[in-house]
Amino acid sequence: MARQNKPSHALEEIRYVIGKHPLQTVFLILCMAASVLLALLPPQILRHVIDDSLVPGKKDVLFLLAVLYLAASISGLAAEFGKGWFLTALGEKYIHKVRSDLMGKLNRISVAHISREGDGEAAGRFVNDVDNVGTLVSDGVASLITDLFKIVGIIVSMLLFSWKIGLIVAVIVPVVFLLTRLFQKLTLKAQEKNLGQMGEMNEVLTDSVGMARTVKLFHRESWMQERYHKKLEENYRTNASIYFFDASYSPLVQMIRAAVITLIAVMASGRLSLGSVTISAGAAAASIDLITRLFDPINSLGMEFQNIQKGISGIRRIDEFLNIPEETPKTRILSRAERKGSIVFDSVTYAYEDGPEVIRDFSMTVGRGERIVLMGRTGAGKTTLIGLLTGLLTPLSGDVTIGGVSIRKVSDEQKREIFGYVQQDFIPLPGTVLDQVTMKDPAVTEEMALRGIGLCGLIDELQKLPDGLDTDIRKAGLSQGQKMLLQIARAIAPDPEILIFDESTASLDSLTEKRIDEALARASEDRIVFIISHRKTARSSGERVVRL
Repeated sequence: MARQNKPSHALEEIRYVIGKHPLQTVFLILCMAASVLLALLPPQILRHVIDDSLVPGKKDVLFLLAVLYLAASISGLAAEFGKGWFLTALGEKYIHKVRSDLMGKLNRISVAHISREGDGEAAGRFVNDVDNVGTLVSDGVASLITDLFKIVGIIVSMLLFSWKIGLIVAVIVPVVFLLTRLFQKLTLKAQEKNLGQMGEMNEVLTDSVGMARTVKLFHRESWMQERYHKKLEENYRTNASIYFFDASYSPLVQMIRAAVITLIAVMASGRLSLGSVTISAGAAAASIDLITRLFDPINSLGMEFQNIQKGISGIRRIDEFLNIPEETPKTRILSRAERKGSIVFDSVTYAYEDGPEVIRDFSMTVGRGERIVLMGRTGAGKTTLIGLLTGLLTPLSGDVTIGGVSIRKVSDEQKREIFGYVQQDFIPLPGTVLDQVTMKDPAVTEEMALRGIGLCGLIDELQKLPDGLDTDIRKAGLSQGQKMLLQIARAIAPDPEILIFDESTASLDSLTEKRIDEALARASEDRIVFIISHRKTARSSGERVVRL
């Protein structure tokens, strides 16, 4: 219950944007009001044109009324443009603000939670959910309110002409709205089905191309063709239903509008004694004009309700993400002596959410200059132990300290000075070859990067690239071994006290593997080194093996 009473972060952001831009908000409200009033004004002017000028033959004010009609129509369009402009501007400002807050939140939550969230889920919150709420702001509630006022205004105007005509219109509005929603839902369902079928067709096509050799060797061309033909037929039927809905809706609405206009004209003529109304020719013309204007806002209501539903769903998902507990701020800066101190794992236990314990009551002390090789089967906890060492994961019990200070208290900004991590896979950063080592960190100078590259024995090879170290990494064409050496240079450039090497040399040739081993040995001097190994034996006699 307490969770439900929490204020909505997404709604707070909307209020923040409105509060930061009060002038734009005021103009938006004025444009909305003007849009409603100016939609109702031209039919009233038309009534006066017919009743006060054309019927009695008084043409002295006809020009003035015509100018007023044109001015009201143009002003109404201008008000609609202003409404759309200010709604879009506020919507984009909201999207900018909430995405910035989401990124800030992403950087304040634990790696463990980010891993549980998943790439697609996190990206969905940043893209789809924010876009849905942005649409709610830019084309949802405000447009819905405007269209509702237009519909109410048209009904009231008709009631002033005749309560019978007003009653007919009031009955027609929900009928047309429900019809519109029905067609929108049917079309949306068919379009979603179409997208799924297109994906299946592409999958079959990809299989046909990717498995072409196998298909031809076993003479299964007809089977693959039959599969594709079946998907094609299903997609054809789905597209036919979409075209049917699109083609049927507009004529159906036009027929309803024509029927209502005809009914009003017949009633006004007095031919139907029970339903006859006493209105002037101008009022009848104005009623027909109002009926014509009625169907656009009704048609828009369906999409606006859909946008609001999506927006509410987006608000809930954004709030869910922004309510994730954050990591405790880390401000402790280790002194030089503390950084050179021993690492102590003190009865550490860790389990992933809803899973068994990966590490249980683990203790170990590592002194400066030691090389620790972590061995064990897949899932034994080698990477988890490194996550605990670097503070990316928080133990359920126990602690990990460096120089007597808990790693959970150490500032994140200082961790690159403490840890150098060589990952299994080389993950390039957009930029040059040199940028791969500096990581565009001002604290890592070009001189430091060159020293790291030289220590890995890679400087001569990189300088032979078309633009040397300034070559775009995408055009460098580095081998897998060169990428691994570049990763080692990236790890040691800031001169960290602890080096972590997640071994990934299994797929490399023996010569390249030997070269990486030599580079690692040079980089490991006077440092604590952890090696995640998939070997069954140590690399050298100077390594301490810890089996998990």
